[in-house]
Amino acid sequence: TLYHLGSVIIELLQVHVGMRVGKHGCKGRSSSYFWAVRSMKKILIIRFSSIGDIVLTTPVVRCLKQQTGAEVHYVTKKQFAFLLEHNPNVDAVHTIDDSVHEIADELKNVGFDEVIDLHNNIRSSVLKKKLSLPAKTVNKLNVRKWIYVNLKWNVMPDVHIVDRYLDTVKHLGVKNDAAGL
Repeated sequence: TLYHLGSVIIELLQVHVGMRVGKHGCKGRSSSYFWAVRSMKKILIIRFSSIGDIVLTTPVVRCLKQQTGAEVHYVTKKQFAFLLEHNPNVDAVHTIDDSVHEIADELKNVGFDEVIDLHNNIRSSVLKKKLSLPAKTVNKLNVRKWIYVNLKWNVMPDVHIVDRYLDTVKHLGVKNDAAGL
């Protein structure tokens, strides 16, 4: 991947040329020289279940990958991994059986820059806390849903769930490509 290529270039510069490369560019070079290497992000998307909800996250994955070039990892339950394993916009799928504790240390070692939580439940909150990374979380509108279901008042916004998922990555300049699921 491009991220891996960038890592190799940095290593070559550091070892063979003696140039230090950090998050602010290369010492002795203009910061735009290694723009592609520096701007590459490694992002973890969280959505544990279920089939339909995971499918509804695929536009986020596609837009994030195609518009930013980020290395996109996805964590889900093992029984749903088949939905993502052959998605060309997902670089790696991480799975859990029962608990996020079983994968938290492995995910810490990957070196993510950011977490995108498209599940927003206790389990995803625990994982975000363990990773201690910047995170954006989807607003599930639980109070509005409760009012709609129990009081029959439609206070839900006229915004599709895919667009609400995409709101979590708009700070990265990602926009809906309107290419569907």
